[in-house]
Amino acid sequence: MVPLICYRSLAAIVDRDCRADSYTQTYHLKPDRTAIKEKFELTPLPLQNMENYLDDNVRRFIASRAGIHTCSSPDHKDCKTDRQKGITRGIHNSFHDLRQVQVPTGMTRLEKMQCRQGFSLLSMATQEAIAQEVQRLQSQGILMSLGTLTQQTLKSPLAKQVLEQRGFAVISEKRFRGYDDTGKVNLQEMLVPIPVGSVSS
Repeated sequence: MVPLICYRSLAAIVDRDCRADSYTQTYHLKPDRTAIKEKFELTPLPLQNMENYLDDNVRRFIASRAGIHTCSSPDHKDCKTDRQKGITRGIHNSFHDLRQVQVPTGMTRLEKMQCRQGFSLLSMATQEAIAQEVQRLQSQGILMSLGTLTQQTLKSPLAKQVLEQRGFAVISEKRFRGYDDTGKVNLQEMLVPIPVGSVSS
């Protein structure tokens, strides 16, 4: 793992430090710019975080084009969410919500950064892929997170009635619940609220 160093130290390594006790002299290092650049670029965490941030930004952009509200405030005041009453609207920056929006596979980093500046800046292939995803979201929407309602709540007739009025049906479905000691996948039967239109006959 490449250790993180401060910018001042990095400047010293690349032979731009004019101090008497420079970093290179203190630690007997040679200012090999090429090797330092390679190691710095191969550090995975900053690059991975940047990719995730760009992808989530694209997901919010696509969701907004589909008419889905995207909440950006931690206290949810902007979207009038009331967790006590079970009222939620749109995407709330959670892993479950955001990952339901698919980022076009061929989208470049530059396009991910430019998409909010202008849709015309994107390639035709990316524009078509986004249009298809917008159409999919408009017909299917964002599915409710399992953590929104407890299993005990979903069992109650009153909750089922309210969900039915809002266009949801409660069905039993096997969901991933981790691994056992042998590495086998654990599936548990759980109650799940899904849109009525997507219930298979």
